[in-house]
Amino acid sequence: MSLKDPRDGTEYNLYEHLRPARKVLVKEIQNQHYNIYNYWPEEGESQESNVELYINSAYKSGNNFYIIWSCIGWIKVKDYVLTSNNYNASFEGKPDIKLVIFNYEKLQALETSANKDYEKALESLGSVKSLE
Repeated sequence: MSLKDPRDGTEYNLYEHLRPARKVLVKEIQNQHYNIYNYWPEEGESQESNVELYINSAYKSGNNFYIIWSCIGWIKVKDYVLTSNNYNASFEGKPDIKLVIFNYEKLQALETSANKDYEKALESLGSVKSLE
């Protein structure tokens, strides 16, 4: 996943910046599935669970970004054991994932400005551009 800044054309690879979000999401999926099946199936067998996702978080990534994300929806998780030393897990589904990424320095400047004079800070925003 990449992000292009419309102001100067700078392109950012977001793979590493989104790693903390992926870790939180994977942990949530794992915890919910483990609450249903706290063991692997027998060799040659599989087990499935429906996992409801309703999770969000925010964090600073590097010096550039402040990232806010959410994931809401359902996925089906499947564990299967092909052989005694071959354990696999997969999932399918299309949960709704939302992501907002701010330039961290500009966000800090806006916050400082808003703490001093909220109305003036609001006016300074003008029109907000969306990164596509």
